[in-house]
This record gives sequence, structure tokens and C-alpha cells, in this order.
Amino acid sequence: RRSSLLIAIFPALLLWVFADHPVDRRVHVGHGNVVALVVAHLASYVTITAMTAVGSAVAEDRARGWLRTLRTLGVAPLRCYATARALGAVVLAALGLVELEGVGILGLGAHLSPANWLLVNGVCLAGATIFAMGALAIGTFASPTSAAQLAAVAALILEFAGGVFVPLSSLPHTIALVGSDTPAAAILAIALAPFYGAHDLVHAGVVLVGWGVAFTLAAALGYHRTRSERAR
Repeated sequence: RRSSLLIAIFPALLLWVFADHPVDRRVHVGHGNVVALVVAHLASYVTITAMTAVGSAVAEDRARGWLRTLRTLGVAPLRCYATARALGAVVLAALGLVELEGVGILGLGAHLSPANWLLVNGVCLAGATIFAMGALAIGTFASPTSAAQLAAVAALILEFAGGVFVPLSSLPHTIALVGSDTPAAAILAIALAPFYGAHDLVHAGVVLVGWGVAFTLAAALGYHRTRSERAR
């Protein structure tokens, strides 16, 4: 429920605060206007927040012994569980994107072609799955009472350092230098191509692959760790 509020209300409020200005509708950046650019930034926040919520859900199921029960039933039920959790996060993120872009387009005059909206949404959804793996790792390693908070704080730090809320060019040099190698920055580098052009896409791809591999390995280690746990 908390994640739903953060996805449905917080981004829309930020959009009204930062993009509810007539000049933002008239000024164009690349193939869109400033309002659409702000929407694209917040789209990455929406998808990352939705995917990160997976970690807290897994931690709760782990505390109830549900993961152990699924393992006793075989591989197929566990795969179905993981798939269901992932699809739930995707649906939550998609609904958040629809609401955010509805406010941006209908309420504030965001302008971007349908093809580029699809690009922004697709990149944000696909890239944010990396955060789902990271949240899964935290959900299996951290205690159930602290997993949700740890995952949320970790995601927020990566979002801030990656330029989700403030462009990297406006951050202190050291933070911007480190932040350019975060998954959030890589997602934005690709998703904002309609506005700034296709720059540093190879670097962004390498960053996403590297973080994806690291988070996946951590989640796998966490999963094997839970095998020794007993249902509480």
C-alpha cells in the first residue's frame, strides 16, 4: 500500500510542482517539450519504486515461511511465485506510468510522439527490473522487518546519484562522476534519447549489464541462503 501511494501520488505532485508553468509547454528539448522531459525523469522513479517493492514482499513471504513451503513443492511452484511477483511489479509500474503520463499530457500539456513515449516507458520498465533483482537480494539477506526500508533507501540513493531528481550536470562533480555509473543514470541515458540524442548508449548498456549481473548473483546467493531457514 505504501508503494502504491508513492507511485500514484508523489510523482504526480512533483510533476505539478516542477512542470506546471506555461513556459514549460512552449520550450522544446529535442523531440519533446520541458513537461515531457520532467515526465520522463519521473517515469524512471515510478518504475524503480515499483520494482523495489518486490523486495519487501519477498521478505514478508520469507518471514511467513512461504518460500520454504514452495521449495518443498518443487521448482515449478517457486518459478510461478517469482513470475507472479515480477508481473505484479510490472503491472504496478505500468499503472503508475499511465497515471503520471495522463497528468502530464492531459493536465500539463506534455508533448512527445507516441513512438517516443513507448521508448521512454519500455526502457524504464526493462531497466528497472535490475532494481527488482537488487530488492530480491535485500529481501533474502536482510531481516523481514528492515528489508523494505533498506531496499527503499538503497533505491533512493541510486536514483539521486543517477540524476533522476536532479540532472547529473547540476550535481557536484564527484557525485556526478560516481552517479554516471549507477543503473538509474544508465536507464535515463537511454530513456532520454528522444530529448538529448543517442549519446553514451554503449556505456549505459555496459553499466546496466554489470549491475544486472551483480544483483542477480546476489539474489541467487540470498535464495540459497534461505534454504537453511525454518518457517517461523
